[in-house]
Amino acid sequence: MRFVLAVMFGMLAFVGAAHATVVSLEFDDGTSDQRAIVPLLDAHGYKATFFVNSGRVGKTGHMSWGTLADLQADGQEVTGHTIDHVHLTQVSLDTARTEICDDRSRLLAHGVLANAFAYPFGDHDSAIEQLVAGCGYTSGRIVSGLDSIVACHGCPLTETIPPKDPYATRTPDSVRETTTLDQLETFVGRGGWIQLVMHHICDGCDTYSVSKATLSALLDYLATQPSVTVRTVAQVMDPDTPYARVAAPADGASGSGTVTITAGTSGAVRRVRFFADGKQLGTRTSSPWRWKWNTSTVAPGAHTLRVLVEAANGNAGLSPETSFTLN
Repeated sequence: MRFVLAVMFGMLAFVGAAHATVVSLEFDDGTSDQRAIVPLLDAHGYKATFFVNSGRVGKTGHMSWGTLADLQADGQEVTGHTIDHVHLTQVSLDTARTEICDDRSRLLAHGVLANAFAYPFGDHDSAIEQLVAGCGYTSGRIVSGLDSIVACHGCPLTETIPPKDPYATRTPDSVRETTTLDQLETFVGRGGWIQLVMHHICDGCDTYSVSKATLSALLDYLATQPSVTVRTVAQVMDPDTPYARVAAPADGASGSGTVTITAGTSGAVRRVRFFADGKQLGTRTSSPWRWKWNTSTVAPGAHTLRVLVEAANGNAGLSPETSFTLN
């Protein structure tokens, strides 16, 4: 009898584990209407991943650098999607490298922790995957690859953690205006890692849109599922971000003239970026990790300092803000 009960409990545990789900809420292209989801995310304590095109930031219909900084400060993940949203396999490898690497460099230069990548249109091949890895990204996401209502019938139902290919992580097809809440709940019920790829947030403004009401209902549903956790892509793929802090000057310090900013790091580091008031002052690619900040053209008063550390594998970490008063 004890053996039978043990088997029964073991089967129940296996079933529970099989249906445990990690959901990543992902929004592509950095459009302005995506800001509508942030209060809903905050109300549920959830964080999403926003894949943005640096060449579109600040343009009509897209979020500004300030908005992206606010998203990241709120705990949302902001990361790369190429400069211009191109079909990467339809351009030369040199152009593809520029689209991927320069996009990441622009994001990092604005203090954006661009660790994950999403291929525009899901367009990729092995050569493009190698470029993404070479540019320092620690993962790349396609669109599709999992069995869905639109495409890829017969494909696997869910992505694994860790993924089979970290530079071609699989998803259901992009959410469309015709995708229902029931269909989204069905994806979530499969278990494993489910990346829900969304674009516009509006009522039928685009084929690739989802209404705020549907999203709100989805978040409410996720909150009722004890076997579901919501994680950003970085939380799934990069649980250990590089250590980064402003070692000097001390928080709350004051001074004038040339101020030496020293970064605190650990492990193998390939680059440190230094920031004052959210603007990059410069970078160092070898130790000592210091930057001499010439404050002669800076207004007296309160300022904030930060450092962004890129590890040898490209993964990036951002320090907390350090306050500094310029006399």
